[in-house]
Amino acid sequence: MDYDVYLSDDGLCSENGRGVASADALLSGKCIAAVAKKVVVAHNGEKSAECLSLAVAAGAAEKGADVFFASSLPEPAFDLAMKLIGAKAGCFVSGGVFSKIKFFSERGLPLSSEDEEKIEKVLSGKETTTISGYGKIRSIDGVSSVYSERIKNLLGDISIAVKIYSPDREVMAAAERIFPRCRGDGDIVFNISSDGRKVSAFSLKTGHIFYEKLLLLCSLAEFREGNDISLPFSSPVIIDEIASEYGRKVMRYYERTKDYSDNDGRKNALYCRFGRDALTLIAKILRYLEDNDLTLYEALENLPQFATVTRFVPKENADEVFEKICSKKAGRNEGVAKCENGERVIIKPVKSGRGFTLIAESFRTETASELCDFYEKKIKML
Repeated sequence: MDYDVYLSDDGLCSENGRGVASADALLSGKCIAAVAKKVVVAHNGEKSAECLSLAVAAGAAEKGADVFFASSLPEPAFDLAMKLIGAKAGCFVSGGVFSKIKFFSERGLPLSSEDEEKIEKVLSGKETTTISGYGKIRSIDGVSSVYSERIKNLLGDISIAVKIYSPDREVMAAAERIFPRCRGDGDIVFNISSDGRKVSAFSLKTGHIFYEKLLLLCSLAEFREGNDISLPFSSPVIIDEIASEYGRKVMRYYERTKDYSDNDGRKNALYCRFGRDALTLIAKILRYLEDNDLTLYEALENLPQFATVTRFVPKENADEVFEKICSKKAGRNEGVAKCENGERVIIKPVKSGRGFTLIAESFRTETASELCDFYEKKIKML
């Protein structure tokens, strides 16, 4: 059978834009079984996601993997399920207009390039996993409650009222357990992404606050507590500058590690959840404001100014072009092309090989946009 699906930055996608079907989900299970024989499967509570996740579990078990089925969760809680089970890989299914199937490594971190290649071989039909006996499918309950309770303990008692919104119902259910007044009156409004990973904020006094600035604020709180932190490689470099002022360090991990030089960052990421979990990020920020008797406006006033711009540039044969323009000195796992004087550009081929994601950081939005313009022109000329 020919499958018209491929691995993208957002998970498994179809060539014809029809969305993920049950046959794709079954194939996804076979893919994850090629990576590990102990896996976790979960979904975000949508009807389509529940059906597809059952197919994923069946596909993995058919290829000999033992499957721990965690049912409906916020996506960041899936990371906790992976830790509790000790699984080396897993699949999370998101339902909606277009369902997605995402693959994860241990601790809920991105897969290595090596594991992605295993999945791509199964998708392309170049490699088939052998059946050495069916694996078992076991249900695990209570992960979402444990996840919420951990963040609630981190938050403690606070007097700050907030509003929280997310299009994902499992994220909202967890938010209501952690922040009982999150649907009431509050000066600060937090908007969480559908995958529960990122968040922006708004208040009348601060205006819109983008995710990277909230990440910087939370990092500062950690440094003042004397903690080192782990963050995704694409997180702003200004965080490293703040870390050095407090004698702390930032350990980074890649989205597609090739040489495992990010092992320290990956190991510590489990204990530094705010870089991949919006609810944890909110809880830590509110705790910091409460402990220091600060408003959000006052806390942000003390942060240095910076801006980030993200842009997609379509380009066929992106991997070949990447080899011509990527810096050989640093960051080949993520493709750093320029990093100096507080400015940085990450040039990252998308997993489909059909273009690049540019992430530019500078002290002003205009300068970050100009950096994107420069490298976009350079890419198009090659």
